[in-house]
Amino acid sequence: MSAHLDALIAGCEAEQLHLSGAVQPFGALLALSPDGLQITHASANIDSRIDMPASAVIGAGTADTLPWLAPLVAAWLTKRKPGVHQLLHRVHATADGWLDALLVTGEDCILVELLATRDMAPLPVHRLQLPLLEAPGNPSEAEAYNAALLSAMHEVLGFDRIMLYRFHDDFSGEVIAERADNGLGSYLGLRFPASDIPAIARRLYLINPWRAIPDIQAASAPVLGPTPLDLTHSLLRSVSPVHLKYLDNMGVRASFSLPIKVAGQLWGLVACHHGSPLTPDPEACEVAGSLARNFAMGISIWNAQQRMQLLDSLKQRVELILHDIQTGTDLLDGLARQLPALLDLMAADGLLVALGTDFLSCGHVAGGEALNALDDWFTSRNDPIFMTDEIASERPDLAAAMAPLAGVAAFRLDRYRQHGPRGLRFYWFRREEPQEVAWAGNPDKPQAENASVPTLAPRRSFERWVEVRQGVSRPWSNQDRLHCTRLRFSLLQME
Repeated sequence: MSAHLDALIAGCEAEQLHLSGAVQPFGALLALSPDGLQITHASANIDSRIDMPASAVIGAGTADTLPWLAPLVAAWLTKRKPGVHQLLHRVHATADGWLDALLVTGEDCILVELLATRDMAPLPVHRLQLPLLEAPGNPSEAEAYNAALLSAMHEVLGFDRIMLYRFHDDFSGEVIAERADNGLGSYLGLRFPASDIPAIARRLYLINPWRAIPDIQAASAPVLGPTPLDLTHSLLRSVSPVHLKYLDNMGVRASFSLPIKVAGQLWGLVACHHGSPLTPDPEACEVAGSLARNFAMGISIWNAQQRMQLLDSLKQRVELILHDIQTGTDLLDGLARQLPALLDLMAADGLLVALGTDFLSCGHVAGGEALNALDDWFTSRNDPIFMTDEIASERPDLAAAMAPLAGVAAFRLDRYRQHGPRGLRFYWFRREEPQEVAWAGNPDKPQAENASVPTLAPRRSFERWVEVRQGVSRPWSNQDRLHCTRLRFSLLQME
């Protein structure tokens, strides 16, 4: 990627979404002083909700101007933690119908977002939640669990396409489950680059319970007031022009998304798309949020069960290996007997163990100058554990000499330096296995075309685009890293 394009993407990452200065017109916004007594800001469309212009309410007292709102705010003042949301139904009757109020504790204010009450049949919340109350116990149950979430979301929200989007470690994402109406095609299994959901947007997903964009063509309403208003916690916050163009390029007119948070981290999203304008009912949004939270709890339990099973299995395997190593009087002899088991532990193609200047090997390993250079480099690093599925990304000079090997996992124990200055080192190797990654469009073309000055722009095509990565091995997993960590720790405990 060029340095210029890197700068463009960095600019996109730095976009101050929380200071957009406007809200979407499916609701109207008021900002109140921290004590709730004074209205400090109002969206320009506030007259569509309370029949009073922004100029008449900004600076006015809440009790004097909106007496129906004052008691609601007084009750809310006990909830001071920023980001706390509460949806109140039918708080005020207008000539056009009832209003719902979404109260939010902002950074230095109280946000009041006024939404039109939408009459709808009661949702069968209990029935929808039931399939999500029991965590999956195996991969096939996990697939059914994903499908149950999307089916429930469709019944609640009614969008044309609903996807479960899972983040990878590099913050690219993949559609791992999908429910789409006939004729829409599919994004299932396709990857999206990290730049599609930049860091600032991921942060807002961690903060807010949901994000609705009912119509990408609707003009936003500016927020009026004496100072710029922080809209971090606003669910009406206007949409970045880049994201609006992105949705337009996908043929999407309305979208709705919810975070899936596991162990305090952004595990994924539920992403909903619709081909025409669609404003979800506020209560339906709340129900969708509860579905997402129950799903996240089930995923947390599933992850914990998998980790416990892995740890139990790993402990048994490592203990068997170490027991045999310790039965002998010579460490190298014990390691030599366990080379096949150690190779199998990491599902690698080759293993090399170095103790001082002595080497043991099993399977396909790097040799000669390549091995010496790798050993020199690794033993000079601060981190005692290293993993890569593409050695060329770390040491381009070693790639050709190591071929056909491309992946390396290694750890060292400096306490064994009585056998030599570099102590005990383990190197696992994996052969090159070209990897195919199916992207939704070419992820390397986010620049506007035919422009005299290049600017960052969303891709215009989301057709399946297959990248073939050369010079890479089968990736090392979190399980592989756990194996290395546990084995290294256990060897450190040996006398």
